[in-house]
Amino acid sequence: MSITSFDPCDGQTLQSNIGCSVHLQTSALNQQNELVWQTSSTDFLNYVIYKEGAQLTNVNSQNNQQFFDNQVACGIVYNYQVSMLENIGLLSISDTSSVTAI
Repeated sequence: MSITSFDPCDGQTLQSNIGCSVHLQTSALNQQNELVWQTSSTDFLNYVIYKEGAQLTNVNSQNNQQFFDNQVACGIVYNYQVSMLENIGLLSISDTSSVTAI
């Protein structure tokens, strides 16, 4: 999904390159956090996983929509996002998902 804006003064249209079609769920497991995401896009290039706003890892397989983060400490809340870049340049970003490690 992208957004198109229209300027009625000069007739110019601009289209965004950001969509919102990645659904992320997180779960706390024993000494690791599980991330599972879904998207309906078939124009896949790669996924990027973010932890606390910093890039954690890349996933280059469209069929791999799961990641385990074992760099966690019990009782700490972690915030994750997943972005997906499509071949046509559309960038989809999940909402932030938070989980408390156990």
